[in-house]
Amino acid sequence: MTSNITLTKWMIAEGYADARTLKRRINAMEDWIAYGTLLKADANAQYAAVIEIDLAEVAGTKIDEVFIGSCMTKIGHFRAAAKVLEGKSDIPTRLWISPPTKMDALILTEERSRRPRQVRRAHGNAGQLGAPSRKYPWGMHG
Repeated sequence: MTSNITLTKWMIAEGYADARTLKRRINAMEDWIAYGTLLKADANAQYAAVIEIDLAEVAGTKIDEVFIGSCMTKIGHFRAAAKVLEGKSDIPTRLWISPPTKMDALILTEERSRRPRQVRRAHGNAGQLGAPSRKYPWGMHG
């Protein structure tokens, strides 16, 4: 949540439209941090399906591809992935990485986060990121 506040403040500083709306969102996030409660389903909520996965049953299953990224991922998720993959020169799967914002991609690039050799860079969420280039190796375009 704190990184969302930082991002929103950056958006205001960069001149994104309707700063008043962004400031209201910042206030709402700060209130949630101070007094937040977790969301929960209504008592009478109905679902189309409930999927439960027993991890013991899938242990050892070959994984063909891994995708890390969405509008909900945080920069810490990418740092954690880099830490897990640190020192590995070859992984037995195809790995796609797509930071959710240009700001995250720039920070990760500046930090020179290590990328595994087999990384495939995906297009970002809702067109936020584009094809990789020399300038933006995480797959965003300027």
